[in-house]
Amino acid sequence: QPLIVNFFASWCAPCVKEMPDFEQLHKSHGDRLNILGLAVEGVRPAREIVKSTGVTYSVGLDEYDLLANLDGFAMPTTVFISANGERLESHSGVLDYSGLVNRVEKLFSDE
Repeated sequence: QPLIVNFFASWCAPCVKEMPDFEQLHKSHGDRLNILGLAVEGVRPAREIVKSTGVTYSVGLDEYDLLANLDGFAMPTTVFISANGERLESHSGVLDYSGLVNRVEKLFSDE
């Protein structure tokens, strides 16, 4: 399945703001794609932000500096990856639900 990787941190207000929109996408499109949130900070603050936002999609820690390896430079950064592992787009900045749906329909229409 296609994958959306969203890098976040508790100290990043725009990251926190967009997490409910990713949750909404997870609920509406979770059968067609996977969403992975990766925190660029320690376990404790990451757990707290996941708990406070109520997200249910998969989350983890960016322990291997994947953000930098995917040419991310700002927070939040979201990377759209095809089902065959090709990076289709990297976006730095906040995405709302309609922006996410538009990208999913455009980038993953063939998948």
